[in-house]
Amino acid sequence: MRVSIQALGESHLSLRLPALLGGMLYLSASALISLLVGQRTFGKILLFSLLVLNPFVLDYLVVARGYGLAIGFFQVCLACLVLMLSHALTLSSRQILSIAGSLAAGLSFAANLSFAFALLFVLVGTFLVQINFKSPRLQHTLKTALFTFVPGGLLVLLLCGSVLRDYQREQLFWGANSFRDLFVDLFDASFALLNQDFVPNVIIAPLSAVRGYFPLALLALVLLSCSQLPKFFISKEPQVSNWRSQAIVLLLMVLAATLNAHALQFIWLGTPLPYERTALFLIPLLTIFIFLLLDLPQSEAVRTRLLQVCGYALLVYSAIYYLGCMRDNYFREWSINADIHPMFTRLEQECRIRSCFTIYSHPNYSGSLRFYRKLYSTGDPKQVVDTESLQGNGGIHVLPADQHKEALESGRLKLLQRGALSDYSILLEVPRNPNTSDSPGAGLQ
Repeated sequence: MRVSIQALGESHLSLRLPALLGGMLYLSASALISLLVGQRTFGKILLFSLLVLNPFVLDYLVVARGYGLAIGFFQVCLACLVLMLSHALTLSSRQILSIAGSLAAGLSFAANLSFAFALLFVLVGTFLVQINFKSPRLQHTLKTALFTFVPGGLLVLLLCGSVLRDYQREQLFWGANSFRDLFVDLFDASFALLNQDFVPNVIIAPLSAVRGYFPLALLALVLLSCSQLPKFFISKEPQVSNWRSQAIVLLLMVLAATLNAHALQFIWLGTPLPYERTALFLIPLLTIFIFLLLDLPQSEAVRTRLLQVCGYALLVYSAIYYLGCMRDNYFREWSINADIHPMFTRLEQECRIRSCFTIYSHPNYSGSLRFYRKLYSTGDPKQVVDTESLQGNGGIHVLPADQHKEALESGRLKLLQRGALSDYSILLEVPRNPNTSDSPGAGLQ
């Protein structure tokens, strides 16, 4: 982001350019994974839809944070692993993929440190895929470890060495206190509110009704499908014992190892579990794992065929629901900021009318206000001061209206404008000094 701002100046594009580049990487890697994993054209399209339409992921492929690049390079790392599993590659090709996956992991970690454990265990999976456990050779094992771990490690030291050296454990304060909180939020973020401006009312009702039963239905199907796995390993038929069953077990190991590592960190060090944006890496891992599990070739028995049909039905429902959540006016995690840009012109006008050089703003809004003030070079307001309380000087405040109901009802505050999507409000504090030139009702509409 620093490089893009220096090259292009401070603008929406320069701030979001790293996330957009991460989005391009994520889309490309997801397309490759879908082509490799899906057994039929419909399955390929369905998996790609599940990976790229998830509203939780889409938010972070646009928002001006490091998560877009992090998940983009993470998906590239996963694509290298899937490519190794699905093709009988030459030794040199495997080494090139190992280096590419390692560098992608290093860049993902540099973009966001919260992906650390997931990246480490994906690389461990890449290493294990290349080892022949029946007749292991020390030289080959060491060389494989070198190609898999060293390039990414060196890149991390180069890009993040000074940051990691001075990193304080207290900075890891954002997270969940239980796995229940983690997975409930993942579900709520993925199956967010349907966009009523986009989805017909006749569809909203059935989609919302199924949503309440979806987690239990999916869990039941996943457990039933897991019970089918042993036959794929004991079968001697090549079309049954295939790389997809191995990929399922490997992804399950990656998921289990990652969650266990976070659990141990939580127990021993008190570091919170991943939550909201810091758990973003779980979406592609879980999506690919569940799709592979539900898309395994089944026998002609009615029970197993029914299991696969029900699995596909839930996956199709997910893709349709994701599509219905699409929006372009706010990010779920920062919906409180949805009205800052549309209402900035009104704020400028009020500053000019009242000759207000200072705006008192809630910290949640201040950063965005300073950005738009600099972006549009208007000079109004001259200064944005962080506060969560009234200043008692008759100035203009930008605060959540619901937190100041008493002041509004008593007449101490006048509401100039309130957001359409959030509680963001432009408020005029009625001056306590009766000689103040500002009239309480001036500028109201």
